[in-house]
Amino acid sequence: MNKKVSVLIPAYNEEERIIDTIKGLKDVEEVDEVIVINDGSTDSTAEKARKAGAKIVNMKRNVGKGTALKEGLKYAKNDVIVFLDADVGLSSREVKKLILPVLEGEADVTIAKFPKTNVKAGFGFVKTLARKGVKYFTG
Repeated sequence: MNKKVSVLIPAYNEEERIIDTIKGLKDVEEVDEVIVINDGSTDSTAEKARKAGAKIVNMKRNVGKGTALKEGLKYAKNDVIVFLDADVGLSSREVKKLILPVLEGEADVTIAKFPKTNVKAGFGFVKTLARKGVKYFTG
């Protein structure tokens, strides 16, 4: 199991939570790089993420989660990619449960489902990618 993982985190004004999210990922040995796509934040999200050890991709303005993830993919150096929200905090270390089946050849794609909230989020790109990936790999 030599594969390494790139984690892409689109972030818009997440200075309060981004450090813990990155710290949690640093506990996961399979995670080789963390890339935070600073989606036009007006706070110190990018600076805090950089200090926590993430690579930073800066968007000039807020372009939304899907576009930010597409841009971040250009900078990922590994074959295994994780899309993660910026506000999950230290629970980000749970990503190991999602990536191990992929790294061990038991799955091509894994998806985590979280309880529904009343907050609207820009998951159109992520859902479309997951749907197409599942269809491609399973027919």
